[in-house]
Amino acid sequence: MCYCHECYPEPPVRKGEIRYPNLLDHIDAVKSRGIPGEMDVLIAVLRYGFAMRDRKHLAEKMINTITK
Repeated sequence: MCYCHECYPEPPVRKGEIRYPNLLDHIDAVKSRGIPGEMDVLIAVLRYGFAMRDRKHLAEKMINTITK
């Protein structure tokens, strides 16, 4: 099964809606724990996961947000 953007489009998001609420909770938990290297692993997983679905731009946007 193909998961590219054309074959597997994501549902539209309403204005103000968060597309990945569980992911944002997880990011907050990782930030608050402050375990060395854990954020690097999370960033690598984000890059890989979004690249698999042709969403590299979205991964970079999220990574820029969480590393500020």
